[in-house]
Amino acid sequence: MDSRDLKWQFDLSTRPRALVERSASTIALASNTLKVCSHQTPRLARQAVVGSCLSFAIEQQNSAGLLVATGRDSSAAVLIRPILESLCISAWALYRARDSQLTSVLAGSTRFPSLTSLVSQLELTPSCNWIGFKQKSANVNAFHALAHPSMLQLSKRYASGQKASAFTPEECFRLLWLADTLSITIAAVFSVAVGSSEIEAWAGKEMSRLMADQGLPWEHWGTLPRSTMSFELATPLLQAE
Repeated sequence: MDSRDLKWQFDLSTRPRALVERSASTIALASNTLKVCSHQTPRLARQAVVGSCLSFAIEQQNSAGLLVATGRDSSAAVLIRPILESLCISAWALYRARDSQLTSVLAGSTRFPSLTSLVSQLELTPSCNWIGFKQKSANVNAFHALAHPSMLQLSKRYASGQKASAFTPEECFRLLWLADTLSITIAAVFSVAVGSSEIEAWAGKEMSRLMADQGLPWEHWGTLPRSTMSFELATPLLQAE
């Protein structure tokens, strides 16, 4: 079949209006994050890794919004785990990784630590306390369950009164909220990496709004802790120029 014969039809009329509007909010937030952060050009390895994590998370966040709006709820749920992984990698690169570790990863000699390892390391890193990894570690299995054919995902195919693979509207709202809060936290990590008080203030404001939307108490991050790691390592690309 010629690709020109394909018809891409997304009927939003079958989706709850409030959920479509919430999806649009996630898409808009992803776009705004990109605009706020795009004028920064990371030149050093730690900055570049964090910037790449943010770019990747924004893409997943935007996709989650599109998928929920069009009824692809299970596919949207799968994207939450990689956003969490992006947050863990960005915090690890900024606050924990030695130059030798970054060099090895950027050269392709080794991989980033696993999600479980990353969370374990970051739990023991005082400068990461503001991110709340001790709280997030309790939910790692839940994030795994969203991304793999677990009973959480498989059971959706047999939920009475629902379309196959559909999450409830409440679950979809929660997925979008998770995508937003995780991505904004990565933006805050990025603000530290590039030394931008503008991005830091913006991220704090957006996080405050997201927490208020859920009626959750939240203490502002305050001044985010700076990294004590070396920032002298250039990326392989810049070294080659």
